[in-house]
Amino acid sequence: ERERLVRLSLDVAERAQYWPAMERSLLDLGRMMEARGGWQGAVEQYERCLYFACRNKHPSLNRQAMALQNLGDVLHKLGRTAEAESVRKQLEEVTSRLQDLKGKPQSLDRLARMDQDRGKLDEAEAKYREALAIREFSHDEEGLARSYSNLGVVLTLKGEWEAAESSLRRSMSFWELKPLAKEQAVVLHMIGDLFRRQRRFADAETYFRKSLQLRADDPKGRAVSLDALGRTLRAQNRMEEAVAALRESLQI
Repeated sequence: ERERLVRLSLDVAERAQYWPAMERSLLDLGRMMEARGGWQGAVEQYERCLYFACRNKHPSLNRQAMALQNLGDVLHKLGRTAEAESVRKQLEEVTSRLQDLKGKPQSLDRLARMDQDRGKLDEAEAKYREALAIREFSHDEEGLARSYSNLGVVLTLKGEWEAAESSLRRSMSFWELKPLAKEQAVVLHMIGDLFRRQRRFADAETYFRKSLQLRADDPKGRAVSLDALGRTLRAQNRMEEAVAALRESLQI
């Protein structure tokens, strides 16, 4: 039903040649196709959005950035590496021109994750820190919480344990003030992963279990935390419990 309404909105906007509404509808349509595994359809919608966002009378850098972010993600999932790299370079260029205090840090975060996926951890950290500085300037508290968790992850990957824990706990201190269980669960899992990498298995277990308590309504997240818990229990030679957790993860 929602997709039918989006397609109707797209048709109306196209007939009226109202490009901003067209671009928003194309982004929404691409996300819906992506969510149900329609990768090629999503690529086509994001490419159409990018075309119009670049060529209307008042080009929107924000929507160009959003289209490029989503397009790059899908191309990466499809294994179309050369195209994904070309999109990443376009996104870097667009991001360098973005002035929007919401859109620019979001775009920097996405570029940082791309760097992180390629193993370029110093570059990723620099972009996360740039996004963090913008959010501090604009007093975007929710954005700051996301920046601190992003920074915590890349510092974990770099083995900078104390700095990573400090960053993740700053993120957690924000989410604890909000009734947002999903976000709390994600950061708790990140702290668990940090401890697991340090071979602090008892501490890791505690945080994975805390994360699980908040993921009753999040099957995918629950499966991830159960898998991590199972591996942590196995590292402690608690094989029966480990097998049970891993089996439950696979059954979700």
